[in-house]
Amino acid sequence: MFLELKDCIKDAFDPAMKSYVESDDYRLAQREFNKMFYAFRAELTQEQCKKLNELVNALDDLHASLASEAYYRGVIDGIELHNDTK
Repeated sequence: MFLELKDCIKDAFDPAMKSYVESDDYRLAQREFNKMFYAFRAELTQEQCKKLNELVNALDDLHASLASEAYYRGVIDGIELHNDTK
């Protein structure tokens, strides 16, 4: 099966970002967010918790889509810049 360039680049996102998401800085930021999130969530009703989870999941999906597209465009722009300097 032939994969389009965009699909290949986006498939490379997770391996390329692995060292970053496993870094101490990222993990610390994640822990800090989780503390704030769960502290706030503890004050909510079950229905509000459900709605908050839906909102956070939707925002996470939106940010993941943005990051993936930014990675793709960065690679394409980098290739074009490299080709322009030859």
